[in-house]
Amino acid sequence: MAKWTAVDLFCGSGAATEGLKRRQFDVVAAIDIDPVACRTYRANHPDVTLYENDLRKVSAKRIAKKDLNGEWLDLLVVCAPCQPFSSQNRGRSPDDH
Repeated sequence: MAKWTAVDLFCGSGAATEGLKRRQFDVVAAIDIDPVACRTYRANHPDVTLYENDLRKVSAKRIAKKDLNGEWLDLLVVCAPCQPFSSQNRGRSPDDH
């Protein structure tokens, strides 16, 4: 059985990626702008291409060509950044990313 492919946006430390891998998804790429989260993601998922960048600056065409090899994407995971909504967000702006 072929694995389904996924890309994880706002991936954070990689919890969604871990769950997907446990369900036999092939997570081919992930994107996050936070350097601390990216450092953790890399430690947790060294086999996944991680784009440490603003989502608006990452080319979907590049991911399709480089990470998906022109194949279909089965699942696009979008976990909204939680910092603005967290009860632990003390003194930070709601615009914090």
